[in-house]
Amino acid sequence: MIREGTLRRDGREESSDGLERLPPEPREGHIEYKRQFVPRDSSRRERLETQMRFRLDEGAGKCRYELGVEDDGSCRGVSLQVLDRSEHELRAMAKRCGAKVFEVNRYRCADADPQKPVTNFIASSNSTASTSTASSSSSSSSSS
Repeated sequence: MIREGTLRRDGREESSDGLERLPPEPREGHIEYKRQFVPRDSSRRERLETQMRFRLDEGAGKCRYELGVEDDGSCRGVSLQVLDRSEHELRAMAKRCGAKVFEVNRYRCADADPQKPVTNFIASSNSTASTSTASSSSSSSSSS
């Protein structure tokens, strides 16, 4: 499921023109910020998988990636081409980590090109994803 729009949640500061910034990335916990998600080589891919496993552990089986966001929380967004490649890489990595991306949300950035959204991906371990999907599909007619 992909949702688009401008929302205010998780402490996000927002103007009427879109998302301005998120709080700085926490060192601990289930949230990870990435400017983009395109591993350059196998060594980088392994480090990112280790990081995802850490975020999944910290979130009791769930993690959230904010793509197009700097570590300080400033929103840059990413081009749709980079977004497509990043989403493919993130989904493949989640699968290798025994997880599944089950929700994708896109947001406008106030100070960035409107064609470069911030996108958040929520992933969970397979057992958590099926539980979350089942409970969300019973409360909504949208499928994941």
